[in-house]
Amino acid sequence: MVSVVKIDMTSPASYSALCMVVEARGLYMSSENLYLHAQQNRDTVFHKVSLQDDIAYQASGKVNGMFGWRSAPNSRWLRKRGI
Repeated sequence: MVSVVKIDMTSPASYSALCMVVEARGLYMSSENLYLHAQQNRDTVFHKVSLQDDIAYQASGKVNGMFGWRSAPNSRWLRKRGI
């Protein structure tokens, strides 16, 4: 289970939260989105969470192969604008 909480540091009483029943072993964060990932058998599962306004679950996907600190050195995050 993963809980994501967004707190407005200028107004700490103002926050939004999301709880998901997923496995997460790593993350990448941009100013707009949070990306979580975990291995499932020989695949990598990704979850995208929007951080705009209120926190919102966006999508999940699965790709063949492993992603993580033990993966090939050429494995890197790449996010295209708008995706």
